[in-house]
Amino acid sequence: MVRGVGATTIRQHMQHYSRVGNSDGQSLEVISSKPEAARLLYHVSDQTMGKLMLSSAVAKTLDKLCMKGNQLDDVHCSSSESSFREQQALRAGLSGNQIETGVFAGNCGPISTFGEHILGAMNSRVVVPGTGIGKPGPITVCVWDGDHEFPLIGDPREKPMDQVVPVDGWVMRPSAHTFANSGFNRGYRIYSSTVQEPVDYLDKPIVKHSLGQLQQRYGSGPAVDLNTWYNQVMDNVRDGSFRIWDQQYGEFTTRAGLDYFSPSKGLMNFDYLPREEVLEKGMKHHAASSTPLAELIRIHDPYRHLRGD
Repeated sequence: MVRGVGATTIRQHMQHYSRVGNSDGQSLEVISSKPEAARLLYHVSDQTMGKLMLSSAVAKTLDKLCMKGNQLDDVHCSSSESSFREQQALRAGLSGNQIETGVFAGNCGPISTFGEHILGAMNSRVVVPGTGIGKPGPITVCVWDGDHEFPLIGDPREKPMDQVVPVDGWVMRPSAHTFANSGFNRGYRIYSSTVQEPVDYLDKPIVKHSLGQLQQRYGSGPAVDLNTWYNQVMDNVRDGSFRIWDQQYGEFTTRAGLDYFSPSKGLMNFDYLPREEVLEKGMKHHAASSTPLAELIRIHDPYRHLRGD
């Protein structure tokens, strides 16, 4: 059983977040993670709104399932378990197919690849039951030159940016937005995704291996000591050999919420979650932000403008 939403498969997580990951879920007491922010309104087609709804469900599922191995909040609040899991996967040469590996952690690359597997499975069927969401269609991958990666629903080589939608589950508070509203829509390369999965990929059991199981299956040497590992992370950030981010959102601004309006759906926005999840994320960020690791990140972070700092 996965703690929080009672879901044991990707499909169940997506069904959950299709109901409570946007401003339509008011009956389930969902709240915005940007309650005091100004709102910016963008008009989109019904097709683009469908992509935004799909992105919201997938990205929030990725966020729920995967520890971020190079994000401040997860590294600190997991006592660096997130970083250890990421490094185990990298050392073993594993792909981002988290259902197969049982790692459920990574930097942006493995989490992006996991998103490709989910979207590839959805392309095997017209509608994912229980979500009201159709096939994503062409999937591409954006590789940002400043060191980030995520799948896109659509192809910006062929469509305008406001008709293409990122699926970024690596940021700490995923909120669906168009590529035109992304903080990563300059200085990038695009390639077409070739990942394919049968639709039953969405129904495979989620089995997250323990640290001991990962060590036995993929590692070598003595069992991990997370205190030692955390100190090593600090040293590696200090000397520049490992970079940790403090990236809460993927949008071009952290100071405003993005509202989208389409003819059939009306007004929707996607920075919503159940109240307890929003509060939990806020507490994690507060706890991590006052640590020595956070100060190191502030000193060594050349991309702080992406957070609106």
